[in-house]
Parts: sequence; structure tokens; C-alpha cells
Amino acid sequence: MKEMGLFSFVFLFLSISQSLYCQNSDIREIIEDLTENIVSEEENKSSAEEIFRDLFFFSENKLNLNDATEANLNDLHLLNSFQIQSLLDYISRNGALQSIYELQVVFGFDKKLVRKLRIFTEVSPVDENRGRSIIDLKPGQVVNYGSHQLLVKAERILEKRRGYLNKEGDKNLFLGDPYKLYTQYKFNLDRRLFLGFTAEKDPGEEFLSGSNYYGFDYHSFHFLYQGEKWLKNLALGDYSINFGQGLTVWSGFSFDKSPYVLRVMRKGDPVKKYTSSDENRFFRGTACTFLHDNFEYSAFYSSKNIDANFTGQKNEIPIFSSFQTTGYHRLPREIEDERILSEKVMGANILFRKDHFELGLSGIFATFEGDIEKSFKPYKLYQFSGNENFVLGLDYKYSFKQYFLFGEVASSDLCHAAWLSGLQAQLTEKLGIALVYRNYHREYQALYADPFSESSTFPNEKGLYVGLNMELLSWLIASVSFDSYQHTWITYLTDSPSEGWSSLVNLNFPVYRDFEFYIRYQYSEEEVNYQKSQSLLPGLMYENKYKLRLNVKYDISEFLKLQNRISFTECYLSDDTYEQGILICQDFSWRLRKLPLELDFRYGIFDTDSYQSSLYSYEQDLLYNFSIPAYYSKGFRYYINVKYNYEPVTFYLKLGRFYYTDKNSIGSGLNKIDGNTKTSLKMQLRIKW
Repeated sequence: MKEMGLFSFVFLFLSISQSLYCQNSDIREIIEDLTENIVSEEENKSSAEEIFRDLFFFSENKLNLNDATEANLNDLHLLNSFQIQSLLDYISRNGALQSIYELQVVFGFDKKLVRKLRIFTEVSPVDENRGRSIIDLKPGQVVNYGSHQLLVKAERILEKRRGYLNKEGDKNLFLGDPYKLYTQYKFNLDRRLFLGFTAEKDPGEEFLSGSNYYGFDYHSFHFLYQGEKWLKNLALGDYSINFGQGLTVWSGFSFDKSPYVLRVMRKGDPVKKYTSSDENRFFRGTACTFLHDNFEYSAFYSSKNIDANFTGQKNEIPIFSSFQTTGYHRLPREIEDERILSEKVMGANILFRKDHFELGLSGIFATFEGDIEKSFKPYKLYQFSGNENFVLGLDYKYSFKQYFLFGEVASSDLCHAAWLSGLQAQLTEKLGIALVYRNYHREYQALYADPFSESSTFPNEKGLYVGLNMELLSWLIASVSFDSYQHTWITYLTDSPSEGWSSLVNLNFPVYRDFEFYIRYQYSEEEVNYQKSQSLLPGLMYENKYKLRLNVKYDISEFLKLQNRISFTECYLSDDTYEQGILICQDFSWRLRKLPLELDFRYGIFDTDSYQSSLYSYEQDLLYNFSIPAYYSKGFRYYINVKYNYEPVTFYLKLGRFYYTDKNSIGSGLNKIDGNTKTSLKMQLRIKW
């Protein structure tokens, strides 16, 4: 470990010392920056997928800033609430923008941000006939004037896992092959009309046989029309719903705790199309939003079958132990739970807007054709049970100059409450602050809620978050956050009420125009059950973790970019053990001069004491794909990512391998590999017309 630490600092010093050349940021670098800062682990990849799709869409269908709404600007994922409001106020006062560079005089914008926005936005006169043009088109013209995209993807782990041993009649083995297959078609007309479908088969699931006789395991269809005047949008098929601050329902993307310390307020369109492959957090049916004077009315109805663990019947009523959210249907027991429970959800939102004030009332009612039985495990005592769930919420937003107040209070089944309140302010052009206080009752139950929180199971939590963003010097920007929280009831890791806190310090050094160098430090303390070896003493103790990352990006030339990263971690665990880990990565991005070919390569060395001290690092991947694997144990990893573009066809390929020097097997259960290597191969074809 000591030798690796010494090597890492020398490696970083040599990296910074190399000659640098300026080049504009491209879309991949912006996406990498956003996703790696927002999503810390592979399990949160659905959030990253939405960022990918939004940004790639705007890179090919640039947003006219003179015609953009608050929701449009929010979908760029590049602006905080203050910057969005500042831009809208500027256009309202001064009229339409004349040039993209005029943004530099808008309060809260700088040259670096404007360079990023140039990739996704434009400045042009507003087309007054744009909304009517779609309605006037004939069906054949709609197809001809729109843009089409077809994606086909296949991937697999090359080593054989135990679940694919092909023993005839063994019900404990996967029924399908080890390939993950995916296809998606999307159509877009003038950013007003969207439709398409998505189909996917996970590794181990059957394809064109057995339970999936007609093809894929998962199918999704979406249709969205964004209108003018009284009809804001109409969705059919699969869609997501976002109301208030997420306490009643929020099934789309949102920022939580991240280096973007000021982005804590939920905002976005109440109804959005759903194109992800996540098989759970979406609605299926119809939804719409109407406008009238200062009011916005949204309503939706959803009906679909979901996975659940069936345990039997009581008085002819099906009984289920829990919802099943993995999305896997590889084994007979998983297929038995597949889409066995009928779910119906309906909801509505009334939003009043006047000047810079918003007040919304939301309600959502879910019913199931079967009962979820109450768990006898203490930490699950207050989780949802029964067959109905009703949530009512009241939210507000108010902005005054550079200050934003926001919050929401909600009640489930008119019994148990949850609320949050926050402040976002740009005190000066170089200093911003965010505050959020939340208090979620342990018995509050909202199945599709996703408010600002420490954990994914947000009820049973109260806490205070503080974030600061400061430009200390022209070459130094600091982002600092602190979050203190409490759990008023026991959790999975604690046998009594507990508390914890976390902090983050991110120092960004914009020394050169396209030279990126940052240092990030994260520290957390959380109470967990006392587990000291050879001791039966009950109680809680603090588990401490810290992570340190040093990251450098630079351009060797217009066609060659390099990135160096060093990450450290130390953990003081509840069983009185101490662990540490280190990860060193070298990335190359190479674009050929005469061929439409792009290559990305990484070589990484890692050394950690166990999975508890694992480290994560974002990787380049296929289009719309997200990869941030865990580096743990001892070994190295490399990958090569290839993109070949020959319009209208683009081909992607990625080959990646983990090599462990201290293992004879990888994984566990049916995913176990006998050996010390794990190799993944991915291929994708994209056709646009």
C-alpha cells in the first residue's frame, strides 16, 4: 500500500507538469462530469440514463433559449434554480437574446458555463407557427419530417458463471442464455411529438421461448405530445410523474446530495415520457396537463401488473410478502412472481402560479388486487402493508431576487405526516448557499415518493443539510456540504434509534480553459450495531469512512486527451476493524484525424482490504449506457471503448476485464465465476434517419 501511495503522488505530479492545449468541452466530458458527481454507485444508474438521454437529445435538437421554459432549462441538467430564474428574468426584461455570448452578462453565468451551453442550445427568433405546424401535417408528412432512431444492443460476461451450467431439469439454474439484449426505437417531430418503444432481456432470461415466447422479457411504449395554449402535454403508454418536492410522487430524475451542493430543490415537468429500461418506477396508462390562466391542472391514471412475492390466499384474497423490484425473471421461482400483482394508480395536481410564487396541491391513490402482509421484522414494522395507499401533499415555491424558498408537507392515509422546507440563495455572484430541513415520520408511506433524503427508504428520517458554493479566487472554486440526520426508529443496521452525519469538500482549480483539476474529500460517521469480536455487549457505535480523490484532465493535442485519477479510502468499521483502499487510473481518449473513429482506453490498479473499502470510478461506455463499477480486493482493470460513425450508422464496442491477483473465484451463488478474471463484451448499433 505504501509503495502504491508514493507512486500515485509522483504519477499525479508528472501529469500536471505536461504541456496543455485548449479545446472546447464536448458532450461526453460534460456527461461524465454530471453523472459521476451525481451517481456514486452502479445501483443508481437509472438516474444517469435520464441525464444521458436528455443531453444527447439536446445535442442533436438544440434548445432555443428564447423559447425555453423553466422545465426545458431544467432538463439541460447544467443550471441551478437561480441560474434558470435569472435567465428567464433577463429575457423578460430585455427581450430575446441576440447571441449565445450575451449570456455572459446574465447574472450567475460565466464563460465556462456558456461554452457548455453552446453544445446544447442556440439563440434564434421564436417561431410563432411552430405549435400549429404539427397539427396541420398529414400522417405521411409527420413520418417524413420527423427524426427516427433505432438502437440494437447485445452484451454478456464471457466467463461461464455457475447459473449457466446447463444441467438438464435443474430448477436452480438460469433458464435463458447469458446475453443481455436490448432494442429501442424513438421518433421525434419538432420537439413536440415523441413516440417509441423499448424492449429488453436481462442475462439469464429466456428469449423467444418459455415465459418469453413472443420475444423480450420487458416491453415499453411511450407517446408524448407537447402542445400549445391550453394543452401542455398528453402522454399515452409509459410515462413518469413529478409533483411538488417529491413527497407525494416523483418517479423521474432528481439531484440529491452531490458536489452540486446548491441543487436541492425539485423542479421539472409534471408529466414526462418514459424511455428507461428500469422495470419498476414508471406509470402505464394516460396522463395530461392543462393550462388555464394562472392554473396548471395535471391528472393521470395507471394500470399495470408488477412483480411480488406470492405466499398464499386468505379468504380468497391473494397475500404477498413484499414487492419484487429486481426486474429479473431468470429462475422458475422468479417467473412465478412475475407481474402477478395488479396495481392501479391515479393522481392529480393543481398548481397556481403568479409572478414568482407557486402553490400546488397533489394527491395520489394506489390500490392492489391483493394484500401486502405486515412484516414481523422490527425494522420493517412501519413499512407499507395492506392493499391501498393514499397520499395528499401541499407544496410551495417563492423567489425574490436571488432568494428561493420551497417546501412541501404531505400526509399518508390522512394519518402520518412528512415535511421539508428549504432555502436556496445566491448571496453574491461568487457565493451561493442551500439549506434543507426535513422531518419524515417513521409511519409515513408513499410508494412512489422520492424527496431529498440520506437513504433510499426515506421515512424514519429527519435532518438538516447545508451547502455552500464559493469562488474563493479566480482559479479556485470550493463546494462544501454538511448533512446531519437522525433515524427515530430502528433500521436494517441498527437495533435502536440512531444518528449520523456526512460532509463533502470539493476544490476545483480552473487554471486553464479546458484543463480540469479537482480534489474531493468525503467523510461520514454513522451509528451501527456494536459488533466487536468476542463481545456480547449490545448498543451502537460509530462507523467512520473517508474518501479522497485527486483528478486531472488535460489535452495533449486536439485529438488526444488524458485523465489521471487517484482515489483513497479508509474505513473504521463496527467490528473494530480498520480497512483502506487505493485506486489509480490512467485514461486515454483518441480521435483519429482522417477516420470517423474514436477510442477510449483505461488501465487501473486497485488494492483494497475488502468490499467494504471498495472505490468507484466512472467509465466511458456505449451510447446511453452508464458504467461505474466497484473496484475492490487486489488487481487491475482495463477496458477499450470504440465508436465508429459512418452516417447514418454508428457502431459501438466495449471490451473490459477485471483481473484479481488474490482471488480464485469471483462473485457468489449462481453468478459465481471459477477463476480470477471477469470479462465483459458489449456491442451496439445505432441507425438514424
